[in-house]
Amino acid sequence: MERHIFRFNWYTREIVPYYKAEVMQVHNIATDKKYTRRILEGDESMYLPQPNRKFEHTFYSQRIAHVLGLNYQGLKQKISRG
Repeated sequence: MERHIFRFNWYTREIVPYYKAEVMQVHNIATDKKYTRRILEGDESMYLPQPNRKFEHTFYSQRIAHVLGLNYQGLKQKISRG
């Protein structure tokens, strides 16, 4: 479990920002605010077409954590509080 948490936190911190930039470019999203809103609303159309040579698939929970500025523990606490 500790390995999963470490990987989740690393991926959220190191990979998702680049994934976000690519998604914004591919889907012509002009602002961070619009990207954040669509992610938090659960817009499933914002994925990168796969296979994509630059990125492997990211998980929705990783994108949510990145948008909210949380790590694994912070995200779990926020979910448990509703």
